[in-house]
Amino acid sequence: KAEQLEAAQQELETAKSELEEVNAAIQELESAQLQSENTVGVTENTELASIAEDVASSTNTTGWCLKGVNDALEEAYGFRLSFNSAYQAIPALQSNSNFTEVTDQYTTDEDLANLPAGAIVVWENNSEHVHGHISISLGDGREASDHVSTQTTKASYGTNYHVFVKN
Repeated sequence: KAEQLEAAQQELETAKSELEEVNAAIQELESAQLQSENTVGVTENTELASIAEDVASSTNTTGWCLKGVNDALEEAYGFRLSFNSAYQAIPALQSNSNFTEVTDQYTTDEDLANLPAGAIVVWENNSEHVHGHISISLGDGREASDHVSTQTTKASYGTNYHVFVKN
């Protein structure tokens, strides 16, 4: 009986050790999966920023910001914002489940200069800017629309804005 008890205890210890290895492997996989999911989101927005910069650099016009952003969105995600004016994209992006509005996280001009790559900024219209403005942040203090420039700020534009990121 003592030998059987000792053998059973040894089997139990081996099983515990194997279970610990399995649990460690599961934790590694879960961690890798979470990291992969986070990387996809970051990569996707970086990809949009890169596409937007290419589109804006090749277009290099002014007054066609919505067209530049639409061309980048179409290349990156296969859809366009079908409006005549940039500011009209605000309710469309607010109601699009693929985007999240994060304006409350970017409330100062300094915040705008530090937007993540791929963030979409839409400026409301006023008498000076009847169509508003839309651009995609390049993540380095610049923006792309139909040309590349320094990120537009409230000090330089003068109207309210909305910031959106892709989910």
